[in-house]
Amino acid sequence: MVRIIVSGFLIFCLPFISFAQSQEQAQVQTQGLKWKYGMRVGVNFDEVKATERGISIHTGSNIGGHVGVVMDINLTSHLYIQPGIMLTTKGLKIEDGRLWLGYMEVPVLFSLALPVNNEARVRLNAGPAVALGVVSINNQNSSSTNLFSEDGGLKRFNAGLIIGGGVELVGGLYLGLSYEFGLYSISPEGDVKTNSLSLTFGHSF
Repeated sequence: MVRIIVSGFLIFCLPFISFAQSQEQAQVQTQGLKWKYGMRVGVNFDEVKATERGISIHTGSNIGGHVGVVMDINLTSHLYIQPGIMLTTKGLKIEDGRLWLGYMEVPVLFSLALPVNNEARVRLNAGPAVALGVVSINNQNSSSTNLFSEDGGLKRFNAGLIIGGGVELVGGLYLGLSYEFGLYSISPEGDVKTNSLSLTFGHSF
């Protein structure tokens, strides 16, 4: 399923990428790279997907959030690379409560900027993200063991693929929607992956 979505996204973007490269190659050679930084904050709708004997089980959605900073480095005036660092949650509903998994995450996105008019442009984003688990919170048991500790039972490392897009206004305001597909099992005893739908607000400087 992930391969189908990624393939479709790349096929959709290819004509725009070709156009951007043909229009901006000369400018990049003479002007060099430029960059700016931005703040990001938003809400996550998280779930966990567990696969056992070929059968996939999705947990109920859990609401969390994210906050962090990004850099926006132009490869052409239409094609950018966006590394960032985020404090973000991933989690799930559990019996009689909710479980939040807190991560320090580093996404590296390729971003295509398509002008709509003089005031706004659409951004199409895709790329990998790696994360390190730092804390777990169970709202039904505040004294529960940190699941990322030696006795907790979860792997600290996590990785995913982010696909999304948004609208960027000329003043630097940004509104985006993205989905992160978990690519790495966080459980040492089975195939358990985190997925997140994120609504993001931001501002670039």
